[in-house]
Amino acid sequence: MIAKRTLVAASVCVALGASADAHAVSLSVDNTGQALIFPFYTVQSSSSNPFNTYLSVTNRSAEAKAIRVRFRENRAGREVASFNLFLSPNDVWTGAVIPLTDTAAPRLVSLDRSCTSPVLTASGTLAPGITFSNNFYAGAFNDNLGDGLERTREGWVEMIEMATLTGTSAAAVTQNSGGTPANCAALQGNATLAIAPPTGGLSGTLTLINVASGMDFTVDADALADLSKRSFYRPAVDAYPDLNALEIDPVSVVTDSGFVYRSLWNRGVDAVSAVLLRNELFAEFVLDAGTRSRTDVVVTLPTRQHYQSGNVYAAPFSGTVGWNSNACRVATGGLGTPLEMSYFNRDGSGIRTPGDFGVRPPPPFWICQGATVFEVTNDASGSPLGGTQVLGSPGRGPNGMFLVSPSFANGWMSLYTLDTPPLVSLSGSERTSLATGAVTAGSHQFFGLPMTGLHLRTFENGTLTCSAGACQGNYGGSFPLKYRRVIQLP
Repeated sequence: MIAKRTLVAASVCVALGASADAHAVSLSVDNTGQALIFPFYTVQSSSSNPFNTYLSVTNRSAEAKAIRVRFRENRAGREVASFNLFLSPNDVWTGAVIPLTDTAAPRLVSLDRSCTSPVLTASGTLAPGITFSNNFYAGAFNDNLGDGLERTREGWVEMIEMATLTGTSAAAVTQNSGGTPANCAALQGNATLAIAPPTGGLSGTLTLINVASGMDFTVDADALADLSKRSFYRPAVDAYPDLNALEIDPVSVVTDSGFVYRSLWNRGVDAVSAVLLRNELFAEFVLDAGTRSRTDVVVTLPTRQHYQSGNVYAAPFSGTVGWNSNACRVATGGLGTPLEMSYFNRDGSGIRTPGDFGVRPPPPFWICQGATVFEVTNDASGSPLGGTQVLGSPGRGPNGMFLVSPSFANGWMSLYTLDTPPLVSLSGSERTSLATGAVTAGSHQFFGLPMTGLHLRTFENGTLTCSAGACQGNYGGSFPLKYRRVIQLP
């Protein structure tokens, strides 16, 4: 006798495959895919000690890949550096974003031998690499949010597989016994490549390391699967493609609360946003005085720049387009999306803060940047004017603080969006019950924000006495944010 759960599973599979084209964007459960989002990079200084950001991307497939690598600044998601990366089968590329001075734009450096276009060449005394620029938010592209190079010093990274390489192009990236590709020049500039549709298999890691303080924070890149079944390769000088590419299929699949939501959209970027859209995020914090612990929370909105319409943001974002270095809640309706916070200690005692966050900032919090760093603190006397204590981020949230009760030295917090307009899918969308296999047709309303991020915490012992003399006793750890979704039928 066939088990009932087998019949239900089969009915779900039939429902999901009912369309002639079942291809749909999803957030990869095994963290490999066609696109990667690295939630944060930084070269800021904390306690006068600068951070470096190390990146790696691995091609876990037997096919050669053409990938667009793009760095976006934190304020409005404008491009500050990009290049094409060509990986041979089973290849790994590594690079680092390093500070040149405390105020200059950072530089991407890499001694990796994987093919790139343009070549990551040396410049004067600098290591091979690319210096970040303000070309896409200054001059003719001025967005009135500030045109200084400080915007380049923190942000996030996206990598998108544009195509697989075939024939002579695949052969050109094949490495010899010494690890050198056969013919990188054949792939660079405006060369015509032999290509096929992307197939996925990419994964990535990121490390924020502060050599002087001994801190090391690591996080996996978010992987998006099944973006496209069509090639969309472009030379590196072409700003296309990004996550708003026409070739990205406008269909998403999200599993939540016992249902599978297969949603149809007008644009591919809406499908990308849907799989990242969450209404609530969760982070732990440690503020123990004995270990001099500190906590920062990073929240990144990797698709927000694609929803700017004139001087306002379209759903699921809200607020007007603007920037204020002291607070983003300065105009009618605000310059961003409001958040509210609840927090709990390790014993389960909790406080909800519907209008009382202590001395500052006034409620509610607002996210008004593409990547925002908040400092969690229980000390209301701390100055709001400097950078956050862990990452040294000056481009932080309003006054930079999630202020919790002085009696809460450790615990966890919930941040949930307020009054955000839903992202609404097309009427041809379907919801399938995992319990019964029943299919309900109609639009889906996704509430919240398309977001990713991490929380970081430190433990500082300072200089210790070790068998070989003095040694450093500082530690750091990072963890991806946890989330809750709210998806409703109209």
